Amino acid sequence: MGVAGSSATQLNSPTEIYVDESSNLYVGDDFNSRVMLWRNNSATGVIVAGTGVYSNTASTISYTAGLAVDSQKNIYVSDQNNHRVMKWAQNATYGILIAGTGIGGSGNQQLYVPYGLYLDELNSYLYIADTYNHRIQRYYLGVTINVTTVAGGNGPGFGDNQLNYPCAV
Repeated sequence: MGVAGSSATQLNSPTEIYVDESSNLYVGDDFNSRVMLWRNNSATGVIVAGTGVYSNTASTISYTAGLAVDSQKNIYVSDQNNHRVMKWAQNATYGILIAGTGIGGSGNQQLYVPYGLYLDELNSYLYIADTYNHRIQRYYLGVTINVTTVAGGNGPGFGDNQLNYPCAV
């Protein structure tokens, strides 16, 4: 058992992991508002997204949730308290807004506590569990107005057209 912390060898409430083809481990470090990378056979991690400070700037994350990494090593992160999904290019010090507006809401371009992510790199789709809107949103990457609700979105519930706080895709 480890001890929660914020050093390069510690995490505090990890939420998601991703292992790439080289067996490098990416970890969403929720309470430290960052994504850490442990290269294969390394005992020390490095911050690859976020700064470890809760905020809403382009370089920060406020609670990591979903995590995806593409073949170019771009990192996609659900920034749940900022109601957005950000993309960090490899070695970038700031992210680019991919989905959401940064203000929670139920409009088509808005997210409200986004959580799980699924990247369909072949078709350039990013699926997002828009938890408090009770829906799954599909974003077509590289297009400005690019969102489709593919499941739920009709309030919380158990009907055929409803979801109840989806957290994963």
